[in-house]
Amino acid sequence: MYYIAGLTIQIPPQAVEGLAVFTTLRFIQYSVSRARAIAAVAKVESGAIRTRPTTFIGRIVTPIHLVTSSISSMTYVLCIRRQHQETKVALENRGMRIDLCTSQRREKPRVVQTGPYAVVRHPLYTQMLMQQALAAVMFWSYAPLVGFGIIAGALSIKIPIEEDLILSDPAIATEYRAYMQKVPARVIPFLW
Repeated sequence: MYYIAGLTIQIPPQAVEGLAVFTTLRFIQYSVSRARAIAAVAKVESGAIRTRPTTFIGRIVTPIHLVTSSISSMTYVLCIRRQHQETKVALENRGMRIDLCTSQRREKPRVVQTGPYAVVRHPLYTQMLMQQALAAVMFWSYAPLVGFGIIAGALSIKIPIEEDLILSDPAIATEYRAYMQKVPARVIPFLW
C-alpha cells in the first residue's frame, strides 16, 4: 500500500519498482539527448572546441567523475540496494552533466557572471555534490557518500585544470581573473 498525492493506493511493489526504473532510465536518455542539443547550440554560439587538456590526469578526470556521479542511479536501476528499501518509492531526478570533454575552450568564449555563477564559479559541480549527499539520505545508503568523496577528489583535480585552460586564453583571461576576485568560491560558498 502506498500513499501518493494524499491517496492510499494499492499498487503491487513490482509496479512501483518498474516505474522507478523506467523513469530513471528515461531521465538518463533525456539527459543525453539534451546534452547533444546543448552541445550543438554551444558550437554555433561559441565556436568549435579548440583546446583540450594535454595531461593524462586532465583527460581521465572527467570520465571518472561522470561515472561516479551516475553510480547512485545505476545501482538503483540494477536493484542493488538494501532489503528494507524494496518497498520504498524513490523516483530520482538526476541532473547529470553528460559532457565528456568539459575541460575545453571554445573559439568565442565568454564569462557568465549571473544567476548561480554569481555565488560560485562552478555551480553545476555544486549541484552534483548536493545530489550525491541527498542520494545518501534518499537511498539510506553509504554508497553515495563514497561517490561524494570520489567526485570531490576528482573535482579538486579537475577545477584547477579547467581554470588554467581559461586563464591561458588571452581573449578571456583578464575577464576571468576579475571574475575570480569577485566570486572567490569555486564550489561551496565560504568553504571551497
